[in-house]
Amino acid sequence: MKKEYRRRMITMIRFLILVAFIVNLTACTDATQPDNKESESTPTNVSMRKNKEMSLTNNAIAKKAKQKIIKYDEINQVIAIHNDMELIVGFNVKKLQEFNVKEIEGRVKKDLEKEFNNELITVSHDRKILMELEKLIKEQETLSEKEIKQRMQEIKSLSKEVTLL
Repeated sequence: MKKEYRRRMITMIRFLILVAFIVNLTACTDATQPDNKESESTPTNVSMRKNKEMSLTNNAIAKKAKQKIIKYDEINQVIAIHNDMELIVGFNVKKLQEFNVKEIEGRVKKDLEKEFNNELITVSHDRKILMELEKLIKEQETLSEKEIKQRMQEIKSLSKEVTLL
């Protein structure tokens, strides 16, 4: 009697292990992967959209400005956009450097003016400028050239405002 009971228990345990293994295999497969027809057309649309989205940030002046500024040890994040002789740069400083932010901003502006003397340069460390620049980059594919210039003017005027804590 005990041998039969033991044999049934072993069989049941094997069955449960098999079921757990099958469930684990099916859970690890990617069932949300689209069909081949859809996946062939999607990457080109995404890459076209990204190329269009990057036009403000992907030109030589914006790239060069970003590379120049990111070399500063005090700076974490840089967003630079360039359009029609206007360069707008927003950056974020590391936490310990927040007390020296005006000095850092002055050095950045001075370096950029030396490098790009024919451009109208706006430099800001303000987080609202960073957010507005990110928003403009994301929305630029839906905006006309006139609207982009208007948004850039709004960002420049925001950078001149004094934010009180």
